[in-house]
Amino acid sequence: MAFSPPPANAGQRLAEALSWKPKRREGHNLAGTCPHACGTSDACKLHIDKALWYCFSCGKGGGSYTFAKLLSWGDESCRDALAAAGFETSSDSQQRTNLLDTVDPIDFLAHAKGTTGEAFRAYGAVLQKDGHGIKFPVYGPDGERCSGFTLNSPQDKGKNLRGMPAGLFWPGQRAKPGETWYMVEGVKDAAALWSLGYLNTVGLNTNHLAAKFCHLFQGVDIIVVPDRDEPSEKGAKTTAKMLAGHSRSLRIAQLPGPLAPSHGDDVRDILRLAGGREMVDRAIRLARPVDSHGEFLEQPEFELISGPQLHAADVKLDPIIDRVLYAQQPCVIGGPSKSLKTSLLVEMAISISCRRKFLDHFWIPEKRKVALLSGESGLAALQNCYRRICHSKGLDPAVDAAGFFLSESLPRLDRKDHLDAIGRLIAAHGLDVLILDPLYLAAGEANSASLNEMGAMLRSANSMCLKTGCTLILAHHTIKRPGLLSNRGSQEPLEREDLHGSGIGEWCRQWILLNRRLPYHPGLHEMNFVIGGSAGHSSHWSLSVDEGEFSPEKFGGLEKWSTKLSPLEEAKEFDRIAKSQERAADRKEKTAITTAEDTATIQDYLSQTPNLPGCGKREIRLALHWGDHRMSRAIDLGLAQMLWCETAIIKPNRKTPYPVYKLISSNTQQPLF
Repeated sequence: MAFSPPPANAGQRLAEALSWKPKRREGHNLAGTCPHACGTSDACKLHIDKALWYCFSCGKGGGSYTFAKLLSWGDESCRDALAAAGFETSSDSQQRTNLLDTVDPIDFLAHAKGTTGEAFRAYGAVLQKDGHGIKFPVYGPDGERCSGFTLNSPQDKGKNLRGMPAGLFWPGQRAKPGETWYMVEGVKDAAALWSLGYLNTVGLNTNHLAAKFCHLFQGVDIIVVPDRDEPSEKGAKTTAKMLAGHSRSLRIAQLPGPLAPSHGDDVRDILRLAGGREMVDRAIRLARPVDSHGEFLEQPEFELISGPQLHAADVKLDPIIDRVLYAQQPCVIGGPSKSLKTSLLVEMAISISCRRKFLDHFWIPEKRKVALLSGESGLAALQNCYRRICHSKGLDPAVDAAGFFLSESLPRLDRKDHLDAIGRLIAAHGLDVLILDPLYLAAGEANSASLNEMGAMLRSANSMCLKTGCTLILAHHTIKRPGLLSNRGSQEPLEREDLHGSGIGEWCRQWILLNRRLPYHPGLHEMNFVIGGSAGHSSHWSLSVDEGEFSPEKFGGLEKWSTKLSPLEEAKEFDRIAKSQERAADRKEKTAITTAEDTATIQDYLSQTPNLPGCGKREIRLALHWGDHRMSRAIDLGLAQMLWCETAIIKPNRKTPYPVYKLISSNTQQPLF
């Protein structure tokens, strides 16, 4: 008896011809009693289309002929049943014998799951000892077998062994640096890709890779093929985050079809479609690279221009603040803690939005809309600063600064959804300038010590602003001891290398650096004010800011805002002269005090010799052990104060008069010596 390939619904028709009544339908199979009468009521599965059967109770199975043979009363009734099911038959006994081959349970389950028995065996599938289904080995973070995964029937999704850890499904080998590996969810999809020739495919135990397995993929190129639903695509992004710093590269493939909220199509679902293999191959071939946050990288498109085109291009600098700030170039305002960074940003924002001279010195060509997002100062301090600066510029804070916007909420620059929200905010308000204060609160989880992470984050933030035509300004702190490495003093002007963290100084195209030039006095700030940029503008200034006294009744805090700019070298020369004069005055005062004390000492000494005609300068100097200059200053002061008088005497054996000094008052004191 020979048979052609099974007709449509062959299993269903064979069951009806043999009066075999299944208990229920399970997917592509009918579940019922075993033809061998092994005692179970639903362990036998008969494929509806292919008429293959297998009993998960006794472990026996086969094709349509063996199924019909076991349920028929003889060859004639078996032939009739097969003919009724649509099989073509003949009397060739040799061909009939060839149909008695039985079906291996691994092949049966693999075929039911949309792959091959060879692929299942590549992942270590073996028949369970009790004959109920098959089992796959599961491997832990150390690469050793740690558990198992069982699959008992075509309808069974499979499960890990109870009480055992979950792990990965490897195809008999581990990933090596430099290789390309594919990641899918579960061993069945892994086997399906393996059967297509993707032999380096690892199956995950869930929709994302756990951190404990990441070291197994060091230096490996990874392509993740998630199911076409939201949880799986989110899991693929989580896998990308986990593998950042481990894998050499990572790409994510997108299977065809709509994105489902859950239970979307997997690899095997796509393979069941017409042209399914080509669709899976194309999805893997077009897998897109992602960054360390799992976000798809923009597809690079490069445009070249020639030298003459560059020469002819109409490219001009667009000054927002003349000689200070230019449009479309990211800017950093840096300084130590409590160095007026936020106050200066409010001054800048108000000046730009109302077209008033910045710091009463720098010209602003036109009004622009500015938003300041500050996460440090608090609304009360910002309100006080806003009122004082408006008053200093002759503005009505209730009316004039309509182009100035403020928020206490800061975005996270390391998150794409926050960047998208900022992009919408810029577009909604037509912002020309966006200020974020401070950077360390907006950096999120980015590692400030990593040049690559900070560079990628800052580039994404600036790209978002450039797309909307907005200029980005960041407020940032300096290191605690700026100038230490270059032996600069703490009151010397800052340089970009003093900015804290990696990548900030390299990324910014223009900068303003602030630090104290002189020690702080209440309400009065003497600052170094450094301006620079890639456009070529550069200047060093001395900035004096007078905020007055604390006066809650006036503006709700400090009482005023007064600024004065002067060239830094001029201010330094003024400081040098002032310090020199101060030192001279201190020396003069100290000398006057010392001379007055010395005068009193000489007065005491003269009072001890009231009966002598007087004492000479040399005699007094030797007695007190003083120098000539000290002695002369004290003698002159005493004469000026008329404490003693100068007379002349003729000593024995001398012809010339000898000058001596005698107290004018006749009062005497007790001897001091």
